Amino acid sequence: MGEQLVAAMRWTLSQGPVGPRGVSHVRLPFAATFDDHLDEGWGLPEAADDDRGEDRPLKLMLPPAVVSRHRAALEWPATYLAAEHVTSARMLGLWVACKAEKRSFDGAVKARGGIVRAHAYRYRDKGLTLISIGLARDGVAVEVFA
Repeated sequence: MGEQLVAAMRWTLSQGPVGPRGVSHVRLPFAATFDDHLDEGWGLPEAADDDRGEDRPLKLMLPPAVVSRHRAALEWPATYLAAEHVTSARMLGLWVACKAEKRSFDGAVKARGGIVRAHAYRYRDKGLTLISIGLARDGVAVEVFA
């Protein structure tokens, strides 16, 4: 189950920034289509920031079932921990983020201060246990990663 949380977090991080970006980009109300380019004699459409002449890496989309599974996994801490087990939710969230970003959980706990390393692991384990119990109670199937 922890692996599924980490996989969901990695997927989230791979999506890049989302949402409004303020005024850093100006968008025109008109987006020219390929036919507009041909009709106006503008040639082939190009990306303004693509001056390298290289192909952009292909980003494959995950199947909808996998995306739904990731989204559900990201909601588990809020569903099963947030109301009564805030510290477990925070330590589990920190652990998942560290694993997804390949950072040291020990180092993150130490940098945070205020909590002993052994207690951080106990809170993480308690969070995983409570989520596991909640999922079993609700009859949610969890895919096991090999």
